[in-house]
Parts: sequence; structure tokens; C-alpha cells
Amino acid sequence: MMQLVLKSISQIAMSTTFSICERSWMILAWKSLCYYIQLGRATLAVGLEISRQMSTSIFTAQNLERAKILKPVKINAQSGGDYWSLDESVYFYQKTLGIDKELGLTGLVSHETHRNRSLFTPYAAQYILPKVPELRVTADISHWVVVCERLLDLGEEDREILDLLIPRVTHIHARIGTTQSSQCPEPEDPVFKEEREFFERLWLRIVKARSKDSDLITFVPEYGPYPYHPYGSVRTHGQVADSEGARLQKLFEDSLKE
Repeated sequence: MMQLVLKSISQIAMSTTFSICERSWMILAWKSLCYYIQLGRATLAVGLEISRQMSTSIFTAQNLERAKILKPVKINAQSGGDYWSLDESVYFYQKTLGIDKELGLTGLVSHETHRNRSLFTPYAAQYILPKVPELRVTADISHWVVVCERLLDLGEEDREILDLLIPRVTHIHARIGTTQSSQCPEPEDPVFKEEREFFERLWLRIVKARSKDSDLITFVPEYGPYPYHPYGSVRTHGQVADSEGARLQKLFEDSLKE
């Protein structure tokens, strides 16, 4: 039976030493801890391309060793760099799989589709994923929607990219964004109906795809503080995250009963 995992931001803040306003806020629980660690980039002088990848790999390994202390079920990585070439990113991800294996973390690390990182566009992912077929992905498609300035449902090209992505997703950052912002302030407001329907269709496809193999799928309603959350919003980002977490938990569970 597939497992859905959710700890709201407010619950996390009460049970851990992490502040809800930190960028690395997300810790989930499923028997043991799922640890989410921001894997930073090591930056060297321009031109030292291979050294840069190796330096980043070493930094990645050091952070993964720290994460192992918590006996993680999942590790989310913001990895690579948008300024790397596609082949540099492929090289880096191939190296990370070796690090995962060496540390006994094979299949536990997923790499996020995040702006500023190697998987910052769907087209980068379309090039990288076939060349690193074992790579696991955290789907935060709100970033892709901003980068492309459209919902990714316009045609065959979008469908092909999402079809390629979905089997590789093991964790979802379930945040509804728009073409101009990675986070909307009120996901259930009718003004965001088109965006909400797009994201929910995608997330349900991911959940159902993972359930076929009885694999663990986790998600978090990743609604962050300002500047992600617009200044002057009626509700705080924590309130939005908590209500969306409860709503989506039910949506996902109900979809598996059909």
C-alpha cells in the first residue's frame, strides 16, 4: 500500500528546532525522519568546469553523511547550477548516484526541479533524465511554470516532458504557482482555478503512478514566507500550508480509492 506523508509547517516548528521561516524548513515524519537538506553549490573560478563538478560532489557527500544520522526515508536535494552546461549537469548527477550507493542511500535522494539549479527548466530535465535514468526527482513544478511563463499543458511537447518526468518523481512540493509567481496566496480562490486544476491533475498522476508499484510517495505543501508569500495577504503562509496540506491529503487518498 502506498504511503502518503504529511507534516504541516506548524507541526514541524513545534516538533523540531527548525524555524518555520528558514529556507530549509521541511522535515517530514514516517516512522523515522525524512530529512530535507539544501545541498549547496561549491563555486570555483570560471573555467574550472570539471573541478567545479567534483568540488560540488564532495560538498554533496559531506551533507549526505550528516543527513544519514537521522536515518532518512527521503532526502531532498537542491543540486547543481543553472549556469552549468547540460553535459556538466549530467556528469554531476552520474557522480551523485555513486555517492548515494557508497553511503547506502540509493533511491532515497531526490533532486528538485528548482530555479537556480540544474533542473530549473523542463528542457534541461528533458536532456538530463534519459542520460541518468536512475535519478530520482522532487517535483516542484511551480518553478517550471514561472520559468516558462505558462502552465505546461499546451501541447504534445509539454505532454512528452511530463510523461518523462512523472515515473522519476518520489516527492512532491505541492505548491500552486502562477506564470508570474511560484506561489499563489490563496490556492482555493476562484481566480486561481486554472492553475489549481493544472497542478492537481499533475500531482494525481504522480500519486497514481507511484501507487502502482506500492512505492512510498511523500509530499509537502511548500508555501514559504515573504517574498514567496505576497506582502499583505489575508492569511499567513503557515495557515495556507496547513489548510492545503489537509485538503491535498484527502484529495490524494480519495483518488486511490477510485
